[in-house]
Amino acid sequence: MNRKDVRYAQNIVHNDGTIIKVHHIDDENKVHFFAFKTKGNDGAPGLGDGMIVHNDNYDNTYGVVDDCRPASPSEIMTMERWIIEKT
Repeated sequence: MNRKDVRYAQNIVHNDGTIIKVHHIDDENKVHFFAFKTKGNDGAPGLGDGMIVHNDNYDNTYGVVDDCRPASPSEIMTMERWIIEKT
């Protein structure tokens, strides 16, 4: 993906299968997020099956946009349901 193809709050998928709800893409193409959900039970080291940011500090990143693709409708639904369950 290209950074100009990504919108605020869009769901995208990293090459490792993690679904990311995008806050913004920075000048270094790093993906800053509202939330991410990992695939399966592997989880992210130290973060379990995902993370939701509950403040205005969106310094955390998950990979670069070049390693991502748009989320499918089922992946979008998975992410939205997960966010509802976690909040």
